[in-house]
Amino acid sequence: MLKLYLEILRNGEITDDGSLDQIELRLTGLVVEDRQKLKVYNKIYRNVFNETWVTTDERPVHSSWN
Repeated sequence: MLKLYLEILRNGEITDDGSLDQIELRLTGLVVEDRQKLKVYNKIYRNVFNETWVTTDERPVHSSWN
């Protein structure tokens, strides 16, 4: 799910395809659907939960899955 959020951060938005990961990400409140696109909910979230946060927090989770 963090990889999906990172993709949204980097691209500004992605197409909402209704996948389980996208639904779960929407349920966190970090992103919203607008005209069939997912985007970060607001500027505060974009600044707090930024690319550094994603990549720092993803490493321990990712390495434990290997």
